[in-house]
Amino acid sequence: MKTTKLYASLLLAVLFTGHSMAQYTTEYYGLKGKVKEVSTNVYVTNHTTNRPVIPIGSQLHFDSIGRLTYQLENNFHHTFYRYKSNTTLPTTISTSNKVISIEYNHLNQKIAETESIKYPDPVNFHDVMISEVKKVNVTYDTSINTEYQTVTVLPEGRKTKVIMSIYDQDGCKIKECSYTYDTIFNEEKTITASTSYIYDVESNLMQYIQYTYNEEGVDTRTIGNYNKHGKLKNETSYTADDFPFRTTKIEYDKHGNIKKKTITFAEYDEMFQTSYSYKYKYDKQGNWTAMTFIYDGQVYSTTKRIISYYTE
Repeated sequence: MKTTKLYASLLLAVLFTGHSMAQYTTEYYGLKGKVKEVSTNVYVTNHTTNRPVIPIGSQLHFDSIGRLTYQLENNFHHTFYRYKSNTTLPTTISTSNKVISIEYNHLNQKIAETESIKYPDPVNFHDVMISEVKKVNVTYDTSINTEYQTVTVLPEGRKTKVIMSIYDQDGCKIKECSYTYDTIFNEEKTITASTSYIYDVESNLMQYIQYTYNEEGVDTRTIGNYNKHGKLKNETSYTADDFPFRTTKIEYDKHGNIKKKTITFAEYDEMFQTSYSYKYKYDKQGNWTAMTFIYDGQVYSTTKRIISYYTE
């Protein structure tokens, strides 16, 4: 391959992957330092007795380069993760009853994903039968910096969803549209949602504008604005006739965690407001180890985390 072609290929890979945070990493979970394990227990307050009920437990295990390898949710849902060598790209995500397999091309761009369910063989219960339930195929039109994800529900494969993402020359996603169609009846694609993203001159996300659609046209419009750290600070949803039926405002503490969320919403032609607030305790690395969730002035839950770290 000539140098110019190699450079072009690498550039295109950056365009489609450069601004996406690796989902299964300590960074994605907002964890600081070389975290090895996070054990979490959520204690929900019983307002009749004012005592916590049995805690809901979860765990996250990371390898030495920050990749999530194991997850426990709600005390019993186990998930295991395997990765492409020397990357943060997962190749297999498996639970007790489901397996997701992911394929990549030579530029480390995702090109396919298959979701399968597992269930016991009716004859030999020690064996597991696997049936595919969803396929995702990803293609790239590099001439217009566009990515297409086609999601097909199996086994009949009639329900199909297409997600089209358009990127600018810096690799920032500037447009996303979702379409659905029925392959058996050869229906035309029907748009269900579209989102535009606006950035500043340094490619920091400033705002998104999302439309959802129904059979008559626009159903809702939502505008969200971000702070200088790339976190959502407010969003407002409007009806088709431009009535603001829901507004959310979010405040953060100095560590970047949500401190307060205020929601104003319409119900039965009246406007109501509710608020959530969070109080934290932090360790020396800046990760929170205790969080109190307060809803309209009442403590609803306390979450405690035990975090262990890899030694240098």
